Amino acid sequence: MKSVEPSSMFSSIATALWVLSATSVGAELCVSGPISLTLKPKCSLAALREAYNKVFDDGLMRRPNCNNTLEEDLVELLGTSDLEIGAAKLCTYADPGDVVPFYDIAGMNGRYDSKFDKNYYDGGTSWNEEVETNLETGAPTNVLKYDAARVHSFYNGPAQYGTVEWPGQLSNFDLDTCDIHAAMCCWPSDRQAKDNNGNCATPYDTNCIDKDPADNTDLCATKLDVSPGSVTKGSDAGVSVHPGDNANGEGAVHCHGLAWSNDPNHVTSRYKANNLFYISMYDHLYQRGYVRSFPGAPMCACVEQMPVVTRSDCTQTDLKETYEISCNHEGAGTGCTAAITQIYVDFNACQGIRQNNDLSDYVARLHREGHLSTKQKGALKEILVENRNCPRAIERNLARAGVERGFNHDLFQEVLEFPETDTNQLVHGLCVQGASSVAAYATDTNVRYTQYQNFTSGMQAWGDRDYTLEGVENTVCAGGIFLQPNRHKDINRFTDIVVGAIPIDEHVTICGFVEYNRKRDGLWANQAEGTGYNIKVGLSSGLSWASKKSNANLPMTMLCRELPIQPSSAPSLSPSSVPSVSMVPTQTFSPTMSLPKTITVTLPASTTKQLVHGLCVKGAVGASASSSWAPLTYTAISPFQTGVLAWNDRQYTIQGVENTPCADGIFMKPNRHKSILRNTVITFEMQRDGSDYMDVCVFAEPAGARRNGGWFTSMVQEGFTNYGTEFTEFAWGGGRVTMQDWGMLCKKM
Repeated sequence: MKSVEPSSMFSSIATALWVLSATSVGAELCVSGPISLTLKPKCSLAALREAYNKVFDDGLMRRPNCNNTLEEDLVELLGTSDLEIGAAKLCTYADPGDVVPFYDIAGMNGRYDSKFDKNYYDGGTSWNEEVETNLETGAPTNVLKYDAARVHSFYNGPAQYGTVEWPGQLSNFDLDTCDIHAAMCCWPSDRQAKDNNGNCATPYDTNCIDKDPADNTDLCATKLDVSPGSVTKGSDAGVSVHPGDNANGEGAVHCHGLAWSNDPNHVTSRYKANNLFYISMYDHLYQRGYVRSFPGAPMCACVEQMPVVTRSDCTQTDLKETYEISCNHEGAGTGCTAAITQIYVDFNACQGIRQNNDLSDYVARLHREGHLSTKQKGALKEILVENRNCPRAIERNLARAGVERGFNHDLFQEVLEFPETDTNQLVHGLCVQGASSVAAYATDTNVRYTQYQNFTSGMQAWGDRDYTLEGVENTVCAGGIFLQPNRHKDINRFTDIVVGAIPIDEHVTICGFVEYNRKRDGLWANQAEGTGYNIKVGLSSGLSWASKKSNANLPMTMLCRELPIQPSSAPSLSPSSVPSVSMVPTQTFSPTMSLPKTITVTLPASTTKQLVHGLCVKGAVGASASSSWAPLTYTAISPFQTGVLAWNDRQYTIQGVENTPCADGIFMKPNRHKSILRNTVITFEMQRDGSDYMDVCVFAEPAGARRNGGWFTSMVQEGFTNYGTEFTEFAWGGGRVTMQDWGMLCKKM
């Protein structure tokens, strides 16, 4: 494969042939007659404008006495005054032509065997299981190049010059189970000699038995319950672990994968099936002879179904496409149709942020450029755990399967030990926000914890009771991980409880909650006071447990800490992961006392000479903002939604607003993007809508960046909660600027 420059990643170099037929009905184009336009290097408004300009200025094609500008002609041509949108729609909705079914690849003996593809990707079929040998006559048989000749033909045909259909009918690649938007193959064997890959050699009967591929990863563990469509019936439970590496462990392993954008029209999405074929059948089977799967796992599948390994190589697709667009000018509008008539798919080593040919780093780049969410990037860390992290991954997966008890601090990046339990009737629970992996341990060995994702109200609070937890949406743990104790209250006095977590990104918030009752709270809040916990006692936590039989609804006290601990003169709660819009924590109960109608917030003086920021509020009927530096002003925008311009002096937009507490609220848009005087003080005033709390938020470049005014330290001291960058896809950018994550701080007032 040839290498490409990082700047050409995801390139879709398009040459477009436009056939235009103009008629003089109503408004007229200056260019008359059918014309042909060639667009390159890609299908875009800029390319269209440049190509159209050539015929627009051609005296032989231009209508006499036409006074249109080129832009006016394009408006007529595209049928919209928003040329960017018009050109984008034309290119995006181009007819891709015939899509080639994935099952056309194998087509054994001239016909399709419906089970062949499935068996192949699970590690079976003659392609995986046979090795070349000689017949008694001396003639070779089981020759891979002959048996898989259709793979070579398909590569030289539809794979490079067409669009291949994703094999979603196979459980390995069912997109409903492919949330991370990545797939991977892992091979333990090599069956082909003389290809400069692996250690299979001739003569085959003696030098190609149980031979290895080139080793590029360390196999850590195989979870036997994540690929039910592929594992042998009866083995779909538990975990298989693989300590050591290569000769000291499982032997040589080779993994290779792909990833694609959440945008279905992006080239990584449109040609992902071409890429899957190239990786799994052409490059690694036909070219290198890599075969078979590990017991309890498929050979190739969406990464969620694959073994836990340290890393994986990867391939990306780069495109050249020819578009044919036909437009008929008819009065006030025009009807245009587009079709992709020629395709050339080039397969290259994927280009990451820091290194190439690395699936984790490639996914990190897709995330940085706005193609994948933080949640997707974080979830991949559970499958690709990075070098030297196999021991931790093995222990975490053993604990997940219930194989071992106990707690090893070294297995987790962040660990929190709760105060000693000073009662024998502890009524408690645990939750974590912003973690990809968690575990909990109690020194009372009769206490065990069950993990539940997507923590919401109504969940069963304890394994031995049907009581439920209510008001979860009012807490930082909403949508996070709930660690349900198996016991309601029968827990030994002086029991120690510890939670370990692997953060999705930079920070994680770990919380414990206990009944607001001196006999049942273990004195946790008393012991934790002044030790860095954010403590919300009783009703102020918004969390309670309920019993339908007794009509009881008892408040809980909540203790939380953000890890790693951030420098601060006062303890603060800084949740690092907040789920999508349906799970954003919100206050749903009414205040027990009346709240002031108008709230004024004076933000700490900015400590930086460049401040990239915005303000917003949800639950207000009106808002305004001003600053101590006269050139900085604000405009109220309502409702606050994705796509709004971030500043008056830039064309950058804000995305992912629907995933924040301010969705559909009021946005105070600054007139300036970044040039703001150091020590500027900003005042934010809001008028409450009704009697409920308002969510008051500010957002800026994240903690650690140079253009956030120091707010992620100073505003936490003012009682704001630091949500970091974890509101899914909340970012700004556009044009030549890739999407940049916002950091967000909020406070209920």
